[in-house]
Amino acid sequence: MHGMAIIISPAGEFTEHHLTEPPSVPRLQEWVGGYIERVPLFTSYTQEDRTFECVTYCDEEGKLKGKHRNPEATALWMIAALPHSITPDFLVGDVVILFGDDAFLEAL
Repeated sequence: MHGMAIIISPAGEFTEHHLTEPPSVPRLQEWVGGYIERVPLFTSYTQEDRTFECVTYCDEEGKLKGKHRNPEATALWMIAALPHSITPDFLVGDVVILFGDDAFLEAL
């Protein structure tokens, strides 16, 4: 089993973590800085001309906490959600994208 976590900061910095198992809830909370919320319709991520199935999390109270907008993560979310014609919104704070092999995704 192998996977990848990419953390996108509001400043546009991408931090990668190679994983051999899914991260724990406390680890996800540490990465987003609060209680985790799954980002709806953010289920694909394109990297180096390859598209991966993914699961994406943010801080569920990020807007209430006044966290900064995350334009990079928001743009990726809009691309992933485009076929679903969602109402425009934005993500704030650090956002975590998880993807990997089938065993990794099934364990999430």
